[in-house]
Amino acid sequence: MTDKMQHPESSRIGITGIWACLPALVLAIIACYPILFNGFAEYYEERYFLANPSLESLRWFDLVGFLSLIQFGEYMPLTNFFFKIQQNFFGQQAMGYHVISLLLHLAVVVSVFQFTRKLSEHDLMAGLTAMLYAIHPMQIETVAWPIMQSYQWSALCYFGCLSAYLSLEGKSPWAHGKAVGLFGAALLSSWIAITLPIMLLLLDVIRQRRFSTAVWLEKIPYLGLALVFGVLALHLHIDQWSDAVKLNFSEGVFTRTHGFFLYFFHLIAPVNFSADYPLPVNRPDGFSTIIYLSPVFALIYIAITLYTLKKHKLIFFGLIFFLVNLFFLVPFPYLSPKFGVFIADHTVYLAYWGIMFFLAVVVVQLFSKRFEKFHALVLAFISMFIIALTLLSNQRGKAWKDGETLWSDVLISNPNSALAHLHLGTIYNRQGLTDEAIESLERSVAIDTGKAEAFTLLGDIYQRQNDFVKALTHYKKAIAADPADPGPLLKRSGLYRKAGQHEDALEDLAKVLSIRTDQVKALAERGLLYYQMGEKEKATADFNRALAIDSNDFDVFNNRGQTYRSQGFYDLALKDFDKALSINQQNFDTWNNRGNIHKEQGRSRMAIYDYTEALRLDPNSFEVLNNRGNAFINLNVLDSAVEDLNKAVKICDRCAIAYYNRGIALGKQGLNEQAIEDFNLNLALKGQDLNTLQNRGNVYLAMGAYEKALADYQSVLEINPKDARAYYNMGVVMSNQAQYKKAIEYYTKTIELRFGTPEAFNNRSIAYKELGDYEAAYKDAMMAKNMGLPVKEAYIEDIRKHLPDG
Repeated sequence: MTDKMQHPESSRIGITGIWACLPALVLAIIACYPILFNGFAEYYEERYFLANPSLESLRWFDLVGFLSLIQFGEYMPLTNFFFKIQQNFFGQQAMGYHVISLLLHLAVVVSVFQFTRKLSEHDLMAGLTAMLYAIHPMQIETVAWPIMQSYQWSALCYFGCLSAYLSLEGKSPWAHGKAVGLFGAALLSSWIAITLPIMLLLLDVIRQRRFSTAVWLEKIPYLGLALVFGVLALHLHIDQWSDAVKLNFSEGVFTRTHGFFLYFFHLIAPVNFSADYPLPVNRPDGFSTIIYLSPVFALIYIAITLYTLKKHKLIFFGLIFFLVNLFFLVPFPYLSPKFGVFIADHTVYLAYWGIMFFLAVVVVQLFSKRFEKFHALVLAFISMFIIALTLLSNQRGKAWKDGETLWSDVLISNPNSALAHLHLGTIYNRQGLTDEAIESLERSVAIDTGKAEAFTLLGDIYQRQNDFVKALTHYKKAIAADPADPGPLLKRSGLYRKAGQHEDALEDLAKVLSIRTDQVKALAERGLLYYQMGEKEKATADFNRALAIDSNDFDVFNNRGQTYRSQGFYDLALKDFDKALSINQQNFDTWNNRGNIHKEQGRSRMAIYDYTEALRLDPNSFEVLNNRGNAFINLNVLDSAVEDLNKAVKICDRCAIAYYNRGIALGKQGLNEQAIEDFNLNLALKGQDLNTLQNRGNVYLAMGAYEKALADYQSVLEINPKDARAYYNMGVVMSNQAQYKKAIEYYTKTIELRFGTPEAFNNRSIAYKELGDYEAAYKDAMMAKNMGLPVKEAYIEDIRKHLPDG
C-alpha cells in the first residue's frame, strides 16, 4: 500500500461529481461548432483518407490489412480503420468528418476529466482542467483538421489508460489487462503515446509507491509495447531524416527551446496562431532576443518543475507531463539536435493537459481560505479568461474553413511562409487561376529554393501552357532540389516524349526505375514511349510488367489496348478496353478507342453505343461526331448521320472528312445538289481525292449529268489508271447514253483489273444483247449468275432464244 497523497485545500465550490464535466462539454461545443461547417483545408486530406488507394483497396472489416498498412512514415492502423468507416459513410462530404472530430474531442475531454478527478480527488479541479483543455485555441487545429483524429484517438486511450491504472493500485499485475489494452490502442492510433510508461512511473513517484518487484513487473507490458512502437517509429521515420532541416548544435538547441517557449507563451497569450510557424533559422531578421533567451526559460521551467517535486507533487506532475510529452514528441524521431523540427499547434494536443492541470491546481489554491478576500477577483478573472478562450477558439475554427482561408491566414502572421505560398499556389491551380498560382509558387521557391513540389507544379502549369522551355527549366530545378523524388523525373520524361526527344525521355525513366523498380507509372510511361517509337513489342512488355504490379491500372490497360489495336490484335485490344472501362467509365479516349475498333470490324451498332458514351463525356468532339455519323451511314440511319455531321462541321469547318461523309449521307438521301456542294468543299480543302471524285461522279450519274460524271471518273483514272471502280462507272455512263461498244470496253477493263465482279459481267451482257451479240451476252449472264448475282431467268431465256441451238 502507498501513503495517501495530500490534496490542496479548497472551498469545493460549484458543481460536484461527474456533472462538473458538463460545463466543459458545453463550452467545447460553443468553441468548436463553426468547424462543423468547414470544408477541407486541402492539407493532405486526399493523401490520407479522401483518395488514399491503400484505404480504398481494403474492406472495412479487413483487420489483417489494416494491421499491416504502413504509409507516409506512419503506423496508425486503428486510425486508418476508423478513416475507412468514415470514408464509406461520408465519402467526400466534409461535415461528417468534422462531426466525428468534434465528438472525439468531447470524448477526450470526458476522459481528461475522469483521469484528473481520480488523480486529484477534486471535482472542481478536474472540471476546470477539462474546461481549459477543451476550449483553448491551441487545441483547435487538432479538432479542425480531420487528419489529426490519430492524435485524438491516441489521447482518448492514453487518458483512459491512466485512469484505469490509478484504479489498479495495489492489485495484481495480472489485473492490468484493461489498462494495457488501452495503451495498445493508443499506440495503434499514433506513436505519440509512447511516453505513457514514463507517466506511470511518475504517478508512482508522486503517490509515493514503494518500487517493489511487483511494481516493476506490472510495468513490463507497458515498457515492452513502448519499446516496440518506439523502434518502429524510428525505423519508419529514418528515411525522412534526409529531408530534415540540418542545423548545428546551437541552432538545434535554440530551435527546440524556442518551440517550447512558444507553446507556453500561447497558453497565457492565445494570439497569432498559425498552421505554419517559421523556424528561427529561417527568420529573415535572424535570431531575436526572445529566441536567445528561450534556453534560459527552458532551464528555469525545469528548475521550477524539480523544485515542486517535494513542495507540491500535483503541480510537479502537471509540469513534468507537459515537458515529457512535448520533448518526446517534437524531437522524436529526430533525436539528434542537428535535425530541425517543426512547430505546430497539434503537437501539444496531449501535452497541454499538463499545463491546464497546473493552472487548475493554482486556481483551486487561490480559492482556499488563505486567499478568501481575493475569491471574487479570481472568479472574475478566470471567468473572463474562459470566455476569451471560448471566443478565440470559435474564431480560430473559422480559419480552417477551406484551404485558401487557412493559408491566407498563415500569411497574415508569417508572410514568408514558403509552405503557405505552395499550398495557395496548389489551390489556385486547381481553381484554374493560373496567374495567381504562378505568382504564389514563384514566391514559395524564392523563399525556399528546396521546395521541389513547387518547382514541379510550376513545370506542370507551364507544360499545360505549351511553354516547353519554362516547363523543362522548372522540372530540372525540382530534380536538383530532390534527386530522390521520382515525380519530377517522370514528368520531365513525359515532356521529352511529347517533344520527340526519345533518348532523353528513356534516360529519365531509367533513373526513375533505378530509384523504384516497381514504379508502375514509369513502366507505363516507358511503354507509351516505346509505342510512339514504333517498338510495339517493348511497349507491350512494359505494360505487362506494370499490370503485374498493379492489375487495376486504368491507363495501362487503355494504352496496351491501343498498342494491340495498332498491331491488328483487335480481340486483345477489345479485352483491354473492356477492362479499362470496368475500372473507369468516365474516360473519353477509351470509349472512342473501343468504338473505333467496332467500326473497323463492321459492328456499327456497337460502335454507335461507344461513340455515344464518348460524346456524353465530350459533346464537342469532332472526331467522335464524324465517326458516329459514318457509323449511322453504314446502318443507313441517314437523318442521324447528317445531324452528327452538321455538328462536326460547325466544330471544324476546315475538316474535309466531315464534308465527305455528309456528302455521302446527303447523296443517299437523294439530296444531290447538297451532296455535290459538300464534295466540292472537300476537294477545295483536300485537293484531288479518289474517293471524293468517285462519289461525286456517282451523284452526277444519279442526276443524269453524264458529262460531269464522266469527267470525275476520268480524273480518278488520271490519279490511278488501275482504278476498277472508275472504269465500271464509266461503263454505266456509256450504257445510259446507249454507247454500248464504249460501255463494253470499260466493263472489260473493269473485269481485267478486278476479275470476279458480277455486276460488270451482268452489265456487259446487257450491252452485248443491245448490240445483238447474244452468244457473248449469254456467256456474261451465266458468269454473273454463277458468281452469285441474282440474274433473272426470264432474261437468260430471252437471250437463249436468239442462240443458234435455240
